[in-house]
Amino acid sequence: EYIKSVEATYKKSNLIRNTVITSLKFETSKGKTSFFGYEVGKKFVLKQNDCRLVGFHGKEGDAIDALGAYFAPVPPTPMMIPAKKLPSVGGNGGVAWDD
Repeated sequence: EYIKSVEATYKKSNLIRNTVITSLKFETSKGKTSFFGYEVGKKFVLKQNDCRLVGFHGKEGDAIDALGAYFAPVPPTPMMIPAKKLPSVGGNGGVAWDD
C-alpha cells in the first residue's frame, strides 16, 4: 500500500496575512483516505498516474504556504528512474523547503 494522491486546499489567511494550505487529504492505493485541516479555499490535487508519493517540497513560514510533491514509479523498476518533482501550489510567502 502506498499514497497515490494528495488533495489540498489553500486560502488567504486573515491571521498571518499569507496564503496558506488549509487542508490535506491523502489517498492510498487501497482506496483509504486520511483528512487533515479545514476544507476551505481553492482545491488542487498532487497526483502522477502509476506513481507513488515519495516526498514533499514547498514553502513555510508560520504555516505551510505552498506544497509540492515528488512521485516515483510503482512498483519500483530495476533501473534507477528519478522521482518527478511537481510544482508547489499556494501562496508566495514563507521560506522554501524540500524534503
